[in-house]
Amino acid sequence: MLHQVQMSMGAAFGLFAVFSMLRYRTEGISIKDMTYLFVVISIGLISAISEVGSTTGGWAGAALLNSLIVGAVYLLESEWFVQREFSKTIFYDRTDLLRPEHALDLLDDLRARTGLLVYRVEVRDIDFRKESAQLIVYYHENTKRPVPAVKEIITYR
Repeated sequence: MLHQVQMSMGAAFGLFAVFSMLRYRTEGISIKDMTYLFVVISIGLISAISEVGSTTGGWAGAALLNSLIVGAVYLLESEWFVQREFSKTIFYDRTDLLRPEHALDLLDDLRARTGLLVYRVEVRDIDFRKESAQLIVYYHENTKRPVPAVKEIITYR
């Protein structure tokens, strides 16, 4: 549909500039929210260029294409294909469990303390003076995911 629309180079560069400003100049917006913003702008652009009786399919073609886009976003956002992963940053006081040989004990302790089904941990920072570490714990809600191999549980950055 967009291929059949006559567009000047100025309009194309203007669209590129808008997307670039939104992506690289905006702080505080997550990648997921940015994706939704791009989808909404694309739907608006498709709706704006559709003409009744044109070779691009008119309003019926635009409605079909918009429905396909919204349906694809819905399917990808649902947990039918990919299980959604959540993460939290925590400060942890048991640095003795951060060694690879204690990975399963670390998971058990984090699950008991947080109540989350933690399956992976990323160590961001360790402060041996305060006996604490900054961890990012990864978990899935409402699922019983099998425990990965020990070498996949803890990663260090």
